[in-house]
Amino acid sequence: MFEYDHHYYSVPYTYYKQEVTLKASYFDIIICDSMNHLVCTHKRAHKPFPKYITKEEHMPESHLYYYLENKMNAEAYKSWARSYYPNVYEFICKVIGTLRYEAQSYKSFIRAVMEFFICVKKSKSIFRYSCQNLSGIAYLYLYRF
Repeated sequence: MFEYDHHYYSVPYTYYKQEVTLKASYFDIIICDSMNHLVCTHKRAHKPFPKYITKEEHMPESHLYYYLENKMNAEAYKSWARSYYPNVYEFICKVIGTLRYEAQSYKSFIRAVMEFFICVKKSKSIFRYSCQNLSGIAYLYLYRF
């Protein structure tokens, strides 16, 4: 992954830790190797989401296998969230729906939800208030992570 203008663009995994040149135009991101040979291209992202621009063919087989085997994990997270509070479920649905690959969103909402569970230890009323406002701040958490 290479960062440009607050977005992360994938390269084939065989270029991991190799020096590449990133060229940007208004419409495209062009990534070349050290000999200036084309490695890959992406359409340049101008919107805040998705932050991660990933092509499946850039993933190593082990990651691709994990992605394909676990792509239904979102349902497990949604089911878990439904058991706690309706707004937690809404929050997780919003976060999952913003990224092309669901697995990239898990870190965002897990951290956010864990922070809210810390509130439970401090005060249940703070937790209830936080849950009621989760839907409104879903995108704030995505910007943060």
